[in-house]
Amino acid sequence: MKPTAVFPKVAKDMYLEQMKWTVWYLVFVLVTQIVHLYSSYFTIDDNTAVKGILVFLFQSAKVYMIVIAIISVNGFLSYYVGQGVTRRDFWAGSMLAALGLTATITFSAVILTYLEYGILEMFQLSHLLSDEFLNGNGWLVIQYLLNIFFYYLAGYLIGVGFYRFHWIAGIGFVAFFLLSVSALEWSEKYSLGLNILSSAAAIVLFLTLLRQLTKNIAVKL
Repeated sequence: MKPTAVFPKVAKDMYLEQMKWTVWYLVFVLVTQIVHLYSSYFTIDDNTAVKGILVFLFQSAKVYMIVIAIISVNGFLSYYVGQGVTRRDFWAGSMLAALGLTATITFSAVILTYLEYGILEMFQLSHLLSDEFLNGNGWLVIQYLLNIFFYYLAGYLIGVGFYRFHWIAGIGFVAFFLLSVSALEWSEKYSLGLNILSSAAAIVLFLTLLRQLTKNIAVKL
């Protein structure tokens, strides 16, 4: 009988655990945005407006995803392999959890952005908020989703690099990440479509690298 794959359970457990941290992160972003809007009420002029939560969250989400990905490698890999989970199941489960986490953060930010705009409009304060996202298109959401997922994979790759090869080689993974980020930033300046394609290509590359690097990784039990 073919053994039952356990990666769905790994994905569920890792997603739920990381969501505990993510809820606090989203609360922090929301509170910060409210404070920003409040202070802008007294300083805003005709040429400025506060970005919506989705745009505001995008930059901090990059750092957040890198950090929790590194923590995940060091915290979950040894635990699951020690429990008898294969490295393949761990890789598949952790990637599914990361994708679910990325989608949750992105679409939570989209919903909060529309709620934010609606509430401000209700109180005739919509002039405080830039409407560039609301007048944009769905491709921006796809761009944000791919970019946030890329940064999680980048943090995961850095974590695996240090976990498997230690400090000196780990620094090489950081350098590779910085080069990848530079390429994505260049593509973003050129066009939205190119950035989306570049992000998708980088994600495929990183997923492949991570599979190969974790396939026979020595686990610290």
